[in-house]
Amino acid sequence: MKNIKIALALILALVMVLAFASCKTEEYVESEKPVSGETQKPKDDGASAAAGTFGYEVPQDFTELEKKDGQITYVSDKYPEETSNIVYTESPGAYFKGAMTAEKLEKTFELAFKNQYDLETDIVIDAFEEVEIESFPGYIVVMHYELQGQKVFQTQLMLGMGEKLHNLVFTQMNDEDYSEKFGNCLDSVTITAG
Repeated sequence: MKNIKIALALILALVMVLAFASCKTEEYVESEKPVSGETQKPKDDGASAAAGTFGYEVPQDFTELEKKDGQITYVSDKYPEETSNIVYTESPGAYFKGAMTAEKLEKTFELAFKNQYDLETDIVIDAFEEVEIESFPGYIVVMHYELQGQKVFQTQLMLGMGEKLHNLVFTQMNDEDYSEKFGNCLDSVTITAG
């Protein structure tokens, strides 16, 4: 059961990213592992210089589990007993302000679960807000759903910067509560001029 919860939590975060961003990835911009309290900043490879660099602070009790294909997954120090996670991705793609609605996003996520993993679920969008961070447009989406007997709560920031989409997905399972830490991480997002 524990392995199913772990796999499910990681799949859920990935579905949220794939549902919004292109499934294709370009060469990954390597990131340095943050030290306690340090901001996560991808190394400058020149590709994001015009738009800037996306940064965030990872909670101190979260560590990097995996880094591959343009994605970094962080888990709490209670992993694998607790499977809450933070997933950051940077992928190629254009952002169209106002093109997405809560209803479209809900259907997109449900379709992604079905197409990627042959899983059916009813997603409930609790909050959907268009935001701007340092003049870059995006969305913050708060949702919940139940999948294979597991209660899932997610918050996702999707931000368009030039030709890149940045996604920061926070996933909590069942009774785990990292709301405050996830909120602090979300509040720490910064854009550094390129």
